[in-house]
Amino acid sequence: MPHEDTPYAEVPPRILAGRDALAEAMAAEAVGVDARAGSPANIVAVGLTRDPFPDGQWAVSVHVVNAATTADLRALLAPLVGEATAQELPLVVHVTGMVRQQRASAQRVALPDRTKKRRPYCAGISTGHIRVGGSGTLGCLAVRQTTGETVVLSNNHVIALRTRISPTDQPGKDDPKIGDQILQPGPGDGGVKADNSVAFLESWVPLVEASQPEGTWALVDAAVARCAVLAPKSRLVLDDQDSLIPFHGRHRSATVGLEVRKYGRTTGLTRGRVTEIGVKVRLHPPDGSAGFVAGMREQITVAENKGPKEFISLGGDSGSLWIADTGDNLDGWPVALLCGGNDEKGPAGKCFASRIETVKRMLDIQLLTEYDPPA
Repeated sequence: MPHEDTPYAEVPPRILAGRDALAEAMAAEAVGVDARAGSPANIVAVGLTRDPFPDGQWAVSVHVVNAATTADLRALLAPLVGEATAQELPLVVHVTGMVRQQRASAQRVALPDRTKKRRPYCAGISTGHIRVGGSGTLGCLAVRQTTGETVVLSNNHVIALRTRISPTDQPGKDDPKIGDQILQPGPGDGGVKADNSVAFLESWVPLVEASQPEGTWALVDAAVARCAVLAPKSRLVLDDQDSLIPFHGRHRSATVGLEVRKYGRTTGLTRGRVTEIGVKVRLHPPDGSAGFVAGMREQITVAENKGPKEFISLGGDSGSLWIADTGDNLDGWPVALLCGGNDEKGPAGKCFASRIETVKRMLDIQLLTEYDPPA
């Protein structure tokens, strides 16, 4: 079903139906690294795109682990939507490889080094839950509208790791809990002592196992923690000149073709553009480990802006805030929260992110910045 935060008005119903049919088939079968081309086990994500069509027509975008053709996918679709619909449905296939949450325990980093302890702390640097292990990126600061508390924003899998196999599951006794310490730098970067504690876990949106019906998958991978240490420059983001700069507090809705940039713990400043909306994706654990596979829906895809030449995100960049990179009066407006990307061993240049308007609504927050955007 269409969701309120995704701009579906221009998407033809047959395109939505094709995406949903592939997503339903994908959810019913676990991803296999050796999956055959036309198997649901070969699909890691499906979305809606206008790339690369010059006339702007919509198509279903399919991300696969192993090489597959449109004929392979039409054969999969035929029993689901009918032979005629399957044959005429516009499809775009990407050999993306495995898609993973991008938390890291050890990873090369771009300069300036964002893995070190920084006070005042700011957006775009290493953070993590004291017991989760690894490190991600502190996306930004925010204010909870119900309490007025200042909080740090990042991914659930970075600062909370609260998951559930099904929507009715209850937390386990060893799960992270409200009040747990959030460190800067994160545990993967040596943040293990009490003086690295900067916040206390406050709220999160639970992640849902991808084996569940895709209609129950999480809309965002996001969590907030109540700040324990505050300083004026906390409202800024670290750029690649080792300077602290402002960004807007309002948001801009992601549309296909929108150019964006982010500042992350591992790759620093990278630029890309939104290539897909309404994405349903299976996010595997980081670092190639086995375990909980999160099902995410209504995500966006960001691809490297000049072709698949480099990685726009790597392990440790999860939690980074994508902001508009448009050079106009909406430049710097937040767009999405990075939550995963394709395996480093696969083709370069793809990552997935949760819409920031959905993050703000579900966690009841407003982003905190020193920049006061025009009305």
